[in-house]
Amino acid sequence: MTFDWSKVGGPAQSTGGDVKFTTDGSRISNCNVGEVRAESENNAVTQCTIKSGVYGAGSYTIDRSFITSDGDGINPTGPGQKVIKNTKIWRDGTRVGTKHQDGIQFWKGGNTLISQNWISGWQTSAIMVKADLGPISNVTIDSNYLNNPTGYFQLYLCPAGNSLKNITVTNNAFGKSSFTASTCGANLTFVHTEKQRQDAIKAGNKSAASWIVWNGNHIAGTDKVVAPPGGWDK
Repeated sequence: MTFDWSKVGGPAQSTGGDVKFTTDGSRISNCNVGEVRAESENNAVTQCTIKSGVYGAGSYTIDRSFITSDGDGINPTGPGQKVIKNTKIWRDGTRVGTKHQDGIQFWKGGNTLISQNWISGWQTSAIMVKADLGPISNVTIDSNYLNNPTGYFQLYLCPAGNSLKNITVTNNAFGKSSFTASTCGANLTFVHTEKQRQDAIKAGNKSAASWIVWNGNHIAGTDKVVAPPGGWDK
């Protein structure tokens, strides 16, 4: 993946205040703001710099932006559809107090496409999909650069006390060969293609929705394949 990150983010200007979306279809672009909180549906953020993260249970698209935060970069919750693409999500690797900091952190929800982003420098992980507070379903993580230079795993896939369903991880470049991905000790089933998962569901295997599609993941700058944590099942 090659992106021109010089074109990511808003213009050089004094940092604006926080933004809260409360009206469906709200749009902001070419901006420099604090926190973005989405409480409505079908919102869009394009080519903005966001210095305090993205939160809220609404639905939104984030495109060609730069996001940082003393907490999580993006915390997608709620049932609404989220699209996060062509965006740099970065911290400097330091821990802020006792906060648990991830580039993108799911505790419940899902319904998110994460595609062609550059995510690095978060104290815990680039992306955490950990169902502590409720089930997580329908998350696709495709063609991103994922790194965690300060330790821990770059990607977490953890059903925790709930479940993961319809999770797809494909064509991502990991920034380092150690601590690529973790299932937090859970015994997850990994398959190569979406067809394998769908065929099993159609055949009546209800548990197949919890299979993780894993394909094309590799170490950045090399052809070294990253196998799923625990290895292949099918």
